[in-house]
Amino acid sequence: MAAAAPGAERLVEFTVTGVVETAGASPLRWSDPVPSRVNPPAALNLP
Repeated sequence: MAAAAPGAERLVEFTVTGVVETAGASPLRWSDPVPSRVNPPAALNLP
């Protein structure tokens, strides 16, 4: 299974054994990340 993630330092596998539905909970929605206007840009040339 480690061949599926070359260069990975760790590989974690898990099995979902149950699901709990919470009525009225907020649905999960994902969108593209938006940089914060108050944080400085990250350095791209890491050692």
